[in-house]
Amino acid sequence: MKAESVFSSSRSVALHPAFPSTTKSSTEARSEKQKASVRAKVEHPFLYVKRQFGYAKVRYRGLYKNTQRLAVLFGMANLMRAERLLPAS
Repeated sequence: MKAESVFSSSRSVALHPAFPSTTKSSTEARSEKQKASVRAKVEHPFLYVKRQFGYAKVRYRGLYKNTQRLAVLFGMANLMRAERLLPAS
């Protein structure tokens, strides 16, 4: 097969979207929205740990030390979140 015949094809790859638009039913849309809501709630503490405490990469060698550090960081993230949710007195 020659290169010219490949490029002179009547179908253009650039004109076809990578993800064709498909319409979802209302139940599928509701299901996706509910999953996205749960996903956002689950991933929010990870945002705190990564951004506020700089935990982008593991610092220590060994699973035990890194697990302990994550437990402390998630505890601190919970305290920060609780402080923000409590009314000012």
